Amino acid sequence: MRRNTLFYINPSQTIDLSTLKQRLSADVQQQIDTLCECVHSYAGNIAKVDVLPYRVTNMGYIKLTILGDLGQFGLQIVVAGYTEFPNNHTDNSYRRYISVVDSTDAYWLTEVLKRELQANIHLKANTEHNDEHNEITD
Repeated sequence: MRRNTLFYINPSQTIDLSTLKQRLSADVQQQIDTLCECVHSYAGNIAKVDVLPYRVTNMGYIKLTILGDLGQFGLQIVVAGYTEFPNNHTDNSYRRYISVVDSTDAYWLTEVLKRELQANIHLKANTEHNDEHNEITD
């Protein structure tokens, strides 16, 4: 998948984050799901996602640091002029690189990843909350 933009968004559009992922192709949605599964296998239940945009030698990056109960995982989104997702099945490192065409794709991909990864936070919090109130007492 080279030179393809991920998101087609114009300035007059209202963006609904809950449906943003559905705007992507089925292949990209699958790659995001696979990437999130990989992150969860390394970091466990996600507690926090920190986002840091930065620049090195005129190259734009967004660093996502994902903190979970099993450890930390890093995602680097690189504005490289082409789109490429990591191969999650062969790399055993706690960091992955994603290349995107432009800053618009970098921003909205960051939003989708944060939403997908943090969905687990809310699910876990709701489960723990329900467990506390479903105790059986004699």
